[in-house]
Amino acid sequence: MTKILFFLTVVVVLAQCEEENYTCPSGFEKCADNLGCFHKFKKCNGHNDCADSSDEDPDMCREYTCPPGSWKCADNVQCVPDYYRCERDIDCADNSDEDPEMCIDYTCPYEHWKCANNVQCIWLYSKCDGDNDCTDGSDEDPEMCNQRDK
Repeated sequence: MTKILFFLTVVVVLAQCEEENYTCPSGFEKCADNLGCFHKFKKCNGHNDCADSSDEDPDMCREYTCPPGSWKCADNVQCVPDYYRCERDIDCADNSDEDPEMCIDYTCPYEHWKCANNVQCIWLYSKCDGDNDCTDGSDEDPEMCNQRDK
């Protein structure tokens, strides 16, 4: 249902963009070329949502403050959700979301668990599920998993 509503919103936004003097709906911003709108939470996220890439303009993104629950990559031009940090997938173009030195000091977000290697966070539901989600295998440690089952 949420995907359908989002799709319909995008269709409405695109239809409005064909008009010469349009305004973007609440929560959206106008692209610099005036040919489209993008959701404000997609600003500086590393993905072009405007045909002219204005939502990812490096100069604008350097000045941009990431929304709550997001973190600014070391390159200072991209925002990623907090829970993307230290989870083994590179999300920042500069790889800073997986930097081992940063991850050692990082406290995993709610409903996450820090692997024994101290540089990786996984979802709690991934612990003791039979799959090695931590690169060091600590999430499947038999002693820890057996104790959990007692």
